[in-house]
Amino acid sequence: MAKTPARRPAAPPQEEQDEGQSGAGALAEVTGALPASLEDELQGLQGYGYSERAEDSLVPILAILQDNSAEVKRQHPRHIEGALPGDLIIRSLKRVIHVDADAPLVLQPAGFQHMWVRWSGEPGEGQVVAQYPFDERPTEAVARKLNPDDDRETWVMPDGTRLVDTRYHYCQVFLDGRWTPLAVPFAGTNHTVSRTWTNIMKGMQLPSGAKAPAWFRAYGFTTKFNSRGSQSWYTYDFRDLGWIGERSVREAGRELYESVESQIISADVRSEGDGAAAQAEDDRIPI
Repeated sequence: MAKTPARRPAAPPQEEQDEGQSGAGALAEVTGALPASLEDELQGLQGYGYSERAEDSLVPILAILQDNSAEVKRQHPRHIEGALPGDLIIRSLKRVIHVDADAPLVLQPAGFQHMWVRWSGEPGEGQVVAQYPFDERPTEAVARKLNPDDDRETWVMPDGTRLVDTRYHYCQVFLDGRWTPLAVPFAGTNHTVSRTWTNIMKGMQLPSGAKAPAWFRAYGFTTKFNSRGSQSWYTYDFRDLGWIGERSVREAGRELYESVESQIISADVRSEGDGAAAQAEDDRIPI
């Protein structure tokens, strides 16, 4: 049933309006606290004017640049000046982040999702088609060996699209002097990093002995170079940075957790395109 729009209040009599009010003055009034007299007007209007569907509230994705990522190839149309393998990237923002042991990316974990991500095209190329909760893998998917030189199997749909086992950690990241939410997908060899991080979070206790929520603690993320034979790739690496002392930051972490649990936000996987597919291909290399 359609919501009935609230009636627009009539303008106050001319003599009650401020004379010569500037745009700056009007903005000051808009950005101030609402007077208590408006509470009645707000009754029943919660949720008006915006969507609460997960696909309409997308969280940027953090990824690792690999040797075959478009952004590091000088002749590629999507090349980003200064981007190097092992750097982190937020593709939807076109933001490359250089990290090392002395300057890690600071993350506050908040929520978790385990998904099957459905990819079109060949490994290393393609787009995200859909996502499914891990315990709701499509029954029509079958396990196949895609590479004759690799004994591992991939879940493949009848139309040839592939299902990639992916763990999402929803976090707040400290970037440009403020905290902002993002999603960090872990696939392939990064599953080990995700499990290790989860075990550390589960073991954190408050001085009282109570188990600490994930968002009470911060972690510094960098990348780690791996090689096997002629193959090389980067995975995540991290270290514990200690307790988050500022209550407002902890409260923001809790709000992010609740948004993930209620499914009113989701990871912006469609912005990744073949860049993320290229990383997923690298992640298939065993450590």
